[in-house]
Amino acid sequence: MKNYYLLLTAILIFSCTTSENVIPEMEEDIFVTAFTSKEFFSNGAIKDSVYYTLNNDKIVDYSGFIWFSGNHRTVNKTYNYTGNNLSETIYFYEDELHEKDTFTYDDSENLLEVNRTHYQQPTLFNDRYAYTHTNDTIYRARYRTYDDGLTEDIITESKYVFDANDNLIYYDIYSYSSYFLTTIEMNYDTNDNMLLESRTFNYPNVVTYTNTFTYDYSSLNTLFEINKNSFGKKNYILFHYFDLIDTYWRINTKNICKNSMSSYASTYEDPIIYTFEFSNELGEDDYAQTNTYKTFILGDFYTDNIIEYVFN
Repeated sequence: MKNYYLLLTAILIFSCTTSENVIPEMEEDIFVTAFTSKEFFSNGAIKDSVYYTLNNDKIVDYSGFIWFSGNHRTVNKTYNYTGNNLSETIYFYEDELHEKDTFTYDDSENLLEVNRTHYQQPTLFNDRYAYTHTNDTIYRARYRTYDDGLTEDIITESKYVFDANDNLIYYDIYSYSSYFLTTIEMNYDTNDNMLLESRTFNYPNVVTYTNTFTYDYSSLNTLFEINKNSFGKKNYILFHYFDLIDTYWRINTKNICKNSMSSYASTYEDPIIYTFEFSNELGEDDYAQTNTYKTFILGDFYTDNIIEYVFN
């Protein structure tokens, strides 16, 4: 169930630029008041349905249901802000308080710490994420805390390197429990859309693969604007991006690209098991009104993911 919480936090939805691409400009405000994220089984039955409410282009809550352990489960979450920054999120599962995150920033609005409190037994620990900022590199340590924070163990250490446009160009994470190091390098087009991800794992054997992406340059990615306005682009990457279900078929990149994604391919498996089809319908001011992506397993249709935005 925890994985589904991370999936929703991330809002799992939905380069190659040439001189012939006409890329519309992003507006300062997009005036989205709500959106719905739905996933359907191959037989057309609904799997997940979550409705998000926005205020001043920021997510303030969501509610709906997800499919878990053979049943639909209700979920809802509220987002609280102090000034322009996300300060707290409160998550309920089946109408019971499940988790609460609190966010701390420095005077320059850099994310310094996130504390996650778990309320459901038999969980006997909480989580703390501590960030250290340098010019272009940010280090994150994740701790598991016990005894009301009196005892804690380090779980992972991560390194994030950003370019001048707050694009993540390098990431690594080391696990103290498995001695497992992952490194990722990214390349972007001139519109800050990720073109290539090169990933290397060193446990149990060294595995390297690439993910490649293309985009619909006529369609601005409404979800990116919502994430940027709600969390800040860099802070979204620092806390949410790699804490999702970060398997290659989840395509987390679609949450941080300026244009709507039009294709994705990975060399992770041979033969290729997962393939995808994307479609985007334009709405107001060239922002996507609807993003859809279909997942196929060995050529057979598996799921249909649709997000629909409501503009003011």
